[in-house]
Amino acid sequence: IFPLIRQRPFNKVADPKIIPRDIFISGYNTAPISVNLQNIIEIKKDSFQTGLKVLSKLTKGKVYLTSEEPMDFDNIINTTISGPHPAGNVGIQIHHINPLKPGDIVWTVNVQHVIMIGKLFQTGLYDSKIVVSIGGSGSSNPKLVEVLTGASISSLVSDQSLKKAVRLVSGDVLTGKAVTMDDYLGYYDSSLTIINDEVKRPFLGMLSIGSSSTKYSLTNTFLSSQSKEFDFTTSQNGELRAMVPLNIWENLLPMDIMPNPLYRAILAQDIEEMEQLGIWECDDEDFALCSFACPSKIDIGSVIRDGLNLLENEG
Repeated sequence: IFPLIRQRPFNKVADPKIIPRDIFISGYNTAPISVNLQNIIEIKKDSFQTGLKVLSKLTKGKVYLTSEEPMDFDNIINTTISGPHPAGNVGIQIHHINPLKPGDIVWTVNVQHVIMIGKLFQTGLYDSKIVVSIGGSGSSNPKLVEVLTGASISSLVSDQSLKKAVRLVSGDVLTGKAVTMDDYLGYYDSSLTIINDEVKRPFLGMLSIGSSSTKYSLTNTFLSSQSKEFDFTTSQNGELRAMVPLNIWENLLPMDIMPNPLYRAILAQDIEEMEQLGIWECDDEDFALCSFACPSKIDIGSVIRDGLNLLENEG
């Protein structure tokens, strides 16, 4: 079960030959339709504590556990956090607690995987059960279920009404991967998102007044932007176009990093500038909101991943 442990930078399976500077565990989920980790920790407290003890022996540094409410466990440093997404992303937490520097290696572990590790050392058995959330605008029966890691998608949606067009996403809607009924839940995923896939092109597009409750705009371009809830679909409401620097990315990235210059440095494949702009601390999941709200429809997350791959290959 060592692949349950991942390392930063690059967010890949950890190298067991390298001793990490620290280990980080995010106990605060902020992604859309995600599992409440605090409840899971309370239910499986003993196994979680055993997992923390095991992980503490794998580093000469510290094991950091973040949570919304204070938690009393041995072998860790607990930091309380709050705020909307992406506050729950472990990369954001590393940035604010003990940032990565070039050459640093830290490990990250999901809360439910810490419990798996704990159960292995308690019983000698590999228990791959995790709690998975199922929901989204296309879900007829949102719920939590306990299943085996990598459960089949067809079994997870067996009691969902899928008469209308929907898109199935393994993971959350911002960073997940589109799947079909013949696929399986991702190894690191603990949610299955079901999104309406019925896309209707509005008359006049951006020239329309937008008083309909289906129109959403982060910058209040439409009158309906003041509404509280929206039935989101898979539509991007536009296509890739020229870059518009309106500070949208900066407002959605709670890191001391300038995403606009970093994006340009990656496109230019300027590794030295990428490093100076903080690429070592970045991961594509931390830029998912930037991609969602970008008025130019740029998938900045995939560009960040390209930059990380370039950096790794050059190293």
